[in-house]
Amino acid sequence: MEAPLAPLADQTGVLGKMFLDHPHALGETYWQHQRRALHFGSSMVSAGVACILHALVPALFVRTASRTVLRLHDEMQATSRFAGSAQDRSQRWGGTALGGYTSALRS
Repeated sequence: MEAPLAPLADQTGVLGKMFLDHPHALGETYWQHQRRALHFGSSMVSAGVACILHALVPALFVRTASRTVLRLHDEMQATSRFAGSAQDRSQRWGGTALGGYTSALRS
């Protein structure tokens, strides 16, 4: 039986670039990246639903979205590809320093 991504084995082709370049640049396989992206995406969708419900009934989910943002940010920083100084992280995020923002959320 052929591996599910066997046609993508040639990383120089268009499909290889579409499916493998980004995960490999992060030190992940396609499947590792898929699992991680699904985790982050589903967490954000859940936090988004909580925000919508909070907008309708302010007493509900008062800190759910901010806690989710902090947790995801911490998970990203814990990985080696996002390790480094605050200045390095600021440059990776287009010059936006997240440190001050997350400090305000934690208080």
